[in-house]
Amino acid sequence: MLLMFKILAGVALLVFASLLSFVFEGVDRIVHARMQLRIGPPLFQPFLDLLKLLGKENIVPRRAIPWAFNGAPWVSASAAMMILLYV
Repeated sequence: MLLMFKILAGVALLVFASLLSFVFEGVDRIVHARMQLRIGPPLFQPFLDLLKLLGKENIVPRRAIPWAFNGAPWVSASAAMMILLYV
C-alpha cells in the first residue's frame, strides 16, 4: 500500500510540475510582451501550442522504414531520460 501511494504521489507531482511549467511559460511570454508595450498572448498559450503540435499529421517519407522513422524520437527521448536518471 505504501509503494502504491509513493507511485501515485510521484505521478501527481509530475503532472502538477508539468502544468505549472506551462503557466510559468505563459507568464514569461506576457511579461516580455508588456516590457515591449504589447498586449501579449493568453496565459495558456503554451498549452494551446502543445495541443496544436499534437494534432498535426505524422508524415512518413516514401523511402523511409516506417517503424524506424516513427521510433527514432522515442529512442532519442529514452536515451536522454536514461542520462538524466543516471546523473
